[in-house]
Amino acid sequence: MPTDDNAWTDPEDDSEETEETKTSKKITEDSIFTVMDGMTADEVVTNIWKTKNVYVGMSKDEYAERLIELDGNTTQTIDSSFYWQIHDWNDSKAYIGQLSVGVGMDKDTQTIKNISEYSCVEVIMHFEDEAFAKEVFEAFIEKYKSEGYTVKFDQDGIAEGSRVVELEGNGVSFRISFIPMLGYTIDVKLPFNT
Repeated sequence: MPTDDNAWTDPEDDSEETEETKTSKKITEDSIFTVMDGMTADEVVTNIWKTKNVYVGMSKDEYAERLIELDGNTTQTIDSSFYWQIHDWNDSKAYIGQLSVGVGMDKDTQTIKNISEYSCVEVIMHFEDEAFAKEVFEAFIEKYKSEGYTVKFDQDGIAEGSRVVELEGNGVSFRISFIPMLGYTIDVKLPFNT
């Protein structure tokens, strides 16, 4: 685990982060940190917002190169699609558990073939601290609003303490959920810019 929490939030310092994460992957402005310990709520949202940076012709391997893990983490896919599960979080307090890129693809599931207005990324994050998880959830709502989305509904979820917010804009709508599970879970769908 890094001793300098700020090392996770500064994409400018390639050498320090690469050494800290013990990864051969190059840190770029599009890098997605699967462990978000030490980030502020706004930094978490900025980090997760990068998951929707995709393009037609992008390969699964090219996308996977953006996923930056702590030493000891493992990332795997269940099938050949753009879907990842991240394991072995080393007692992390904020991390991505699942990441799925849902785009229009044909039989070749290793490459993005097209992007429609319904394309999105779904990210499931887990947080140890309830107050921080709620702060991140609110930051997501504000980010959507800043992108031109409006709140269609905001209500309690099925589980006690859970919450569901649906936002709409550009002719589509997306839900984000807060669930007190595995600590505190946020399930967010992010629309692509089409």
